Amino acid sequence: MRAYLKAALIVPLVVSATIAQTPVPVEQEPHHHVVWKNGSVEVIRVVVPPGESTLFHSHSRDRVAVDLTSTMLSFQKLNETEGQPELSIPGTFQVTPISMHPIHTDSIMLGRKPTKCSTLSFSNGPNTLLK
Repeated sequence: MRAYLKAALIVPLVVSATIAQTPVPVEQEPHHHVVWKNGSVEVIRVVVPPGESTLFHSHSRDRVAVDLTSTMLSFQKLNETEGQPELSIPGTFQVTPISMHPIHTDSIMLGRKPTKCSTLSFSNGPNTLLK
């Protein structure tokens, strides 16, 4: 009887942890907002308030992300530990071809100001940025 009770308590916790870590497409992540899109380019504005984090999400296109604020944040890949805190510096950018980094991450806001970022995604297929 006790074994069944333990299983009844543990199974929902394991299932909810698994569900909580299922990545969503970046367009469905609540802090990411598509502001413009055509057949080739998608512009996403990202705003994460202090103390909040994004959901684990996946990017399916090559992209360039530009930091718009200076604040502390960390990143975590799916099923890995949270990374070291990093300072975002306005104007810095990251170029990420999807073939080199099929991403499933969340961003964790550590600073006192919201983090803001704009992302340009290219829909001309994988490795657009490498050509």
